[in-house]
Parts: sequence; C-alpha cells; structure tokens
Amino acid sequence: MAQFKVTQAFGLRWKASDELRAVEAGCVDLAAFNGDPSWTLTMPARYVLAPGGSIEYADISVDYTRRATHRN
Repeated sequence: MAQFKVTQAFGLRWKASDELRAVEAGCVDLAAFNGDPSWTLTMPARYVLAPGGSIEYADISVDYTRRATHRN
C-alpha cells in the first residue's frame, strides 16, 4: 500500500505469523487498524544522515521497548 512505501523501501515491515494472528484474533484487528489486510507491522527505526545524505547511523529493532543509547 502507498502509506507503507517508505517503510517497505527500508525493509522495516514485518508480517505477523499465522500463530500470532491466531493468538491475537479476539483482541486486535490489525488489518482494520492499519486499513489493509496484510497483517504487517513497522519496526521502530532511527537514522542519522550525514550532510551529503548518506546514512551515518541506523538503529532498527523489532523490540519497540529498546532504545538506542546516546554516544558522544
């Protein structure tokens, strides 16, 4: 879908397994929430770009509770 164009381009979308869908069936209707039937989620990501536009730092994790730490 068009709304996921950037996350798909960066490889940040993952598809929920059939097992996870079965567990969540009564609790979460991810297809309705996202507005598409793909049952995909976006991984949290943070990018630092250099002045020329290249990626200088990338932090990507499937665990949304994990955050990168600041480094000098």
